[in-house]
Amino acid sequence: MLITASRALALGLLFLSFSAAASLTWPKGMYTSSGIVSGMFREFNRYFSQLQRHYPTEWKGNNSFMLWEGGKVIFRVYGRDLGTSADWQRFHVSFSSDQGFKRSMIIKVKGASEKLNLKTVLLGNPVIWHEEYSVDFVEQEFSFHRNRSIDGVKTVFEKGSGSVRVVLFESESPGELYSELFFNCDACSGNPLIAKASESNGLEVTRYYRGKDTRPVASNEFFKEANSFYIPWIFMQVGYVVSDGVDLAGWPAVE
Repeated sequence: MLITASRALALGLLFLSFSAAASLTWPKGMYTSSGIVSGMFREFNRYFSQLQRHYPTEWKGNNSFMLWEGGKVIFRVYGRDLGTSADWQRFHVSFSSDQGFKRSMIIKVKGASEKLNLKTVLLGNPVIWHEEYSVDFVEQEFSFHRNRSIDGVKTVFEKGSGSVRVVLFESESPGELYSELFFNCDACSGNPLIAKASESNGLEVTRYYRGKDTRPVASNEFFKEANSFYIPWIFMQVGYVVSDGVDLAGWPAVE
């Protein structure tokens, strides 16, 4: 179940519209990590929701999921608490098929008051209420992490050992909101895409910029570049996680 570029683009536009409608604080064009990550988990959840509709499945508590076919278990997913270290809660997810293939996922959240569980990972969003977190799809070599500093919030989406990455930086200061989206790889560096929201005569004004020299651009140029690579690339990695599982690791296929 590979996410195509057009579907990834639609997902990207969906979260942009949602963030605009939900709050005047971050208007359309101000990319947010919460919007991106929520869209990613919705696509991940979609696969497991479809499994439950197409196959006999069984939950044992909130940390064990099994799928049956022909009277035997052909797919298992287990969640395991790895404990807390330096205020970071760690959670491990193991995906295994009857063909002997395994995949794994590690989630870390900072300052969690409640324990993570597998049901939230497969069917919800385990990081949405956390200021800082990391999610690592180990064998697929895709990860993303969010950290807050005195300057703002930085969220990094990366493939491999950082060989390709998209970075989102968000900050708030008196009278201005700032969002910067850029990508880089081993042999390239993409143009930063910047959106700034400020108040003028009681009205909120959003301005768009492109490049390291922060050249002002029209909104359509801003969105054209963002939705040609940056946002689709992020969402396509979630599609790859699922398609890798189905094509190479014995995960059940769904339409």
